[in-house]
Amino acid sequence: MARLALVLALLVLWLGPGAGTARAHAQLIASSPADGAVVATAPDTVRLTFNEPVAPVRVGLVGPDGVITDLTATAQDATVAAALPPLGRKGSYLVSWRIVSSDGHPVGGSVGFSIGTPGVRPALDADARPAAFAASQVAIRFLVTVLMTLGVGGTVFTVLTGRAARSLAGMRRIVGIAALAVVPAAGLGFALQGADVLGGSFGAVATPAAWRAALATSVAPAAILAAGSGLLAFLATAAGPARPALAALLAGLAWLVAAGSFAATGHAAMAEPRPFMGLAVFVHAAAALYWLGALVPLGGALADRAADPLPLVERFSRTAVVLVALLAATGLGLAVVQMEGLQAFVETPYGRLLALKLVGVGSLLALAAYNRQILTPRLATARRSPRLALIRSIRLEVTIGLLVLALVAGWRLTPPPRALHAADRAGLSVHVHTAAAMADVSVTPGRRGVNSAAIMLMTGDFGPLAAREVTIALRNEAAVIEPVRRQARLAPDGRWHVEALPLPLAGRWTAEIEILISDFEKTTLETELEIRP
Repeated sequence: MARLALVLALLVLWLGPGAGTARAHAQLIASSPADGAVVATAPDTVRLTFNEPVAPVRVGLVGPDGVITDLTATAQDATVAAALPPLGRKGSYLVSWRIVSSDGHPVGGSVGFSIGTPGVRPALDADARPAAFAASQVAIRFLVTVLMTLGVGGTVFTVLTGRAARSLAGMRRIVGIAALAVVPAAGLGFALQGADVLGGSFGAVATPAAWRAALATSVAPAAILAAGSGLLAFLATAAGPARPALAALLAGLAWLVAAGSFAATGHAAMAEPRPFMGLAVFVHAAAALYWLGALVPLGGALADRAADPLPLVERFSRTAVVLVALLAATGLGLAVVQMEGLQAFVETPYGRLLALKLVGVGSLLALAAYNRQILTPRLATARRSPRLALIRSIRLEVTIGLLVLALVAGWRLTPPPRALHAADRAGLSVHVHTAAAMADVSVTPGRRGVNSAAIMLMTGDFGPLAAREVTIALRNEAAVIEPVRRQARLAPDGRWHVEALPLPLAGRWTAEIEILISDFEKTTLETELEIRP
């Protein structure tokens, strides 16, 4: 276990300095007012648009004087709206928000805007969690998964596949204890989820507020199902060989409920198309629970030299072949939806974790094939040597399986490429407003490299603005490069478009929009763009 603890710690470090930061599984793709916008009049509502449905946890407004005002927020699908109080004072404001995405992950951030002229942007603590808290979330996810795998998967194997094997009597007690331990472990994970929603503090774990916050997330039904599966599996082992029909029924229910807990939350289960993804996660989890959960009791049965292990091994092998095929098929489907491209294997932490997981699963498949094709047939002709070799092979499978589960737990800290690509496709948008004119500016993809821009012009009182020419100039104050200047063209959609807009550096760029209204009238709007790497 010390080695596994080291693996979990290395996971947190390997995922980078942002591992303690609330990495966004839901992505903010637009806001009104836009981040960095300068408006002539105070808005009455702030709207935050995400790439998927979310639920607000907390929205606050920080004024130029540093005073924080709590706002009442409502959610409609992927948009969170909060009414603003009367803002009579000019200057810069900051909207601080924290939401929970549909996959149960809390996300926080801020959006700034200015009334009249920009002032000093109010300071706000970064939405970050201590590295120890992030590590605890990975650890509890790993612990619950391991206990469910051994407790539920092991129970299904001992009760259904090995119900006639006397050599499994001692293993039933072990899997029963693991199954019962799922209940408190799931409760602890539930409490940590609530503390994470509230900001990531160990001190909040035991508070009623944390439990109420966790109840509002998709982790709540997942935790209830996980605890229920553990209890059902424990009752199945308690029923034992004396009541085989009842034990089989309880074990089967525990298996279904455990798989359902994985399909109730998580970024894979909540991805679109949701019915397919939920079913794929359910089948994937059910197959993995049985395959990996059977290894420990199977190894224990092999250690009993007084019993013939061949019938038990053959029954497990026949069942495992079908489940491994389902595991591979559903895993492929889930990866295709989540990854959206092979480059994500090297460009994203999620992809790198998946690559390592595939190496681990491939090793497990190779060992399973070796056991089935080479070692199992030898059990029929020899007793000691093949049995010891099979025990060693199963122990290696258990070790690799634990490493795979640790890698899966690491996904708690990083969003899938699917979520990142959704934000990239949305680009970024800003709104700038003066008495003479205003503009909605969209830049796609909003990352370092070649971009395109679209500009919608209006008068300062929201009327149509017929411009003769529009030019955009972008400069990066921190870089010693000449401004990027491009002429825009008017498109049939009523917006002014700029193609092939090179932005070679990430960071803050200042955009000047020169609007030629007539031969004698010209106005200039200025705003800032935050270009992503």
